[in-house]
Amino acid sequence: MVRRGFSLHTGGMESAPAATRTKVFIVEDSAPIRERLAGLLNAIEGVSVVGEADSIQAAVQGILHTRPEAVLLDIRLIDGSGIDVLREVHPLAPEVTFVVLTNNATPQYRRICMKAGATHFLDKTTEFARVGQIVAGLGASCAPDISKLDQKEGAMETAATLALVESTPRDPRRNVTPPNIAKVPTKCSSCNLRELCLPCGLSGQDADRLDQLIYTRRRIERGESVYHAGDEFSSLYAVRSGFFKTLQTLEDGREQVTGFHMGGEIMGMDGIGPEKHSSSAVALEDSEVCVIPYSRLVNLGHEMHGLQRQFHKVMSREIAQEHSVMLLLGTMRAEERLATFLLNLSQRFTARGYSASEFNLRMTREEIGSYLGLKLETVSRAFSRFQEDGLISVHQKQIRIRDVAGLKRCMSH
Repeated sequence: MVRRGFSLHTGGMESAPAATRTKVFIVEDSAPIRERLAGLLNAIEGVSVVGEADSIQAAVQGILHTRPEAVLLDIRLIDGSGIDVLREVHPLAPEVTFVVLTNNATPQYRRICMKAGATHFLDKTTEFARVGQIVAGLGASCAPDISKLDQKEGAMETAATLALVESTPRDPRRNVTPPNIAKVPTKCSSCNLRELCLPCGLSGQDADRLDQLIYTRRRIERGESVYHAGDEFSSLYAVRSGFFKTLQTLEDGREQVTGFHMGGEIMGMDGIGPEKHSSSAVALEDSEVCVIPYSRLVNLGHEMHGLQRQFHKVMSREIAQEHSVMLLLGTMRAEERLATFLLNLSQRFTARGYSASEFNLRMTREEIGSYLGLKLETVSRAFSRFQEDGLISVHQKQIRIRDVAGLKRCMSH
């Protein structure tokens, strides 16, 4: 992967250095969010955005080069975790205030980031409006005390919150109706993925009754989480469109990818037993899910034995997938793991009516390596080896399988 360099913003600093009290550097993988943050900060008197980056190396170089007073840091970057940026820069520039702004606002991440040197940890979906207020306060003090804001500052924050309420996704865990929840019924009987999802095998009155089960859809933006590890379990989520990864956060802050999910597949079953999710589900592109209240599914399953059997099949498929991953990690060489992964994707795309030989990878090489238990360099070498042997063609994230039999031979080794 080619790492992009940081972009430098002068913002008129050369002509009026005294007017700029607070310099801010933005580390964020989403260009629209970077643009939105820059607009928000540049509108604050005395604040200037001096640079942006979307990768670890570019962020470290940019921060040490510009020496800002504050860094807005996302955990998810194009080549890894923003926590690595925090750990590398904070010892070298302890005076820099790090404000973590993330969709992955879990207690585990909060502890890791604060321990590594962050001074603020904000949930991107619910606390976006606080960014401007915190950065504005840095001009007078290193870290503003939110509880001591005067009435004017409080009014400004309230106004900012109201202005952003329409554009900022709300936390789906709160007891509110988020704007990305569809208010129109979703009918399983008319969905083009019904043969891959829970309605598979149901017909007649059973199929009509299943329409009572799913009554909301959620639109999930790229990088947004459907649920987080530690959240209370209440619903399952059927992928209607898009692509997701599920992951767990290890004690040292590293993310372990546990699965990839596409249209027609069910997420969230990890929470059925413990009644809390043990993993997080993050959208790899703009996506949509159907929300299935688990209590309603259980009640309807008691009345519809066909639905109950189908749900058991889905759970069995999930268990079989976990066993396959254990086999991958325990017995196969790097080339075997990657060949198995590509052929599995090919089969899943075929089942959804897409090409079996040409498709785009929604995940990064690093995410593939995390899932397969391989280092990024090993994954890259395996891709290059397959391309040299004429098994696949690779153009950025576009994959073309040229020799299915050859990939299967790699698996048989």
